[in-house]
Amino acid sequence: MYCIANELQTAVASTSEDSDYPDDNLLDERPKKLFKAVSGVSPVTITLSIAAGSNIAALLYTNADSAVITIKDSGASTIETKTYSSLTSRNKKSMFCKYATESGTATAEFALTKASGQIEAGIARAGLVDTIKDPKYDMQEGRNDLSVEKILAGGGHYYKKRDILKTFSGQIGLKRTTDALYEYLQDIADELGPTPAVWIIDDGVLSWANIVWAKLDVKSATATYRSRNYAVCNFKIEEVL
Repeated sequence: MYCIANELQTAVASTSEDSDYPDDNLLDERPKKLFKAVSGVSPVTITLSIAAGSNIAALLYTNADSAVITIKDSGASTIETKTYSSLTSRNKKSMFCKYATESGTATAEFALTKASGQIEAGIARAGLVDTIKDPKYDMQEGRNDLSVEKILAGGGHYYKKRDILKTFSGQIGLKRTTDALYEYLQDIADELGPTPAVWIIDDGVLSWANIVWAKLDVKSATATYRSRNYAVCNFKIEEVL
């Protein structure tokens, strides 16, 4: 699992922008406060400026059909590329690119294409990634349904479908003899608290990763010391709007 707890993005720009949905919305903490390009314009490139010390960039909740991510160093030389030839709604059309830690400033260019309509996206982030040991196979994926359901006075069923968000929970085994345990408990859980961040959950089985704007349930971040050398830590990650 990856978490961008240490964010380093400094600015964002796009090659096409609907004035009612500016590209600065991508730096907001509310993913439904969308950036939108001018309708019918494709491709559209979003450029994220990044401070020194980064090694990951991500763009979440787009409606594009495909994308190419290009990472450039301070001299505008390409240091990494990643192609998403067919973005999937399975992970809500989100993407990321890891690269070797860049000592200087960098940029991440997200070139988005869509056959028709208006290209949009919700969150853009970059930073120094925190890598957390992959969970055991009994990791649970669930749903948090924000829909409204009521039984009316006459007995009828009223419902209004709203967003359905993802949740992930499980356990990870961490060594007590290294910094791994407190990198999780202190550097992530204590530092973030309820603040949302980009979380990437990749079980290595699917051809795509779950990439969500989510918060760590800090109360779930507990450790059970199973031996002198190992601890089992719990986690629960909840996608937020």
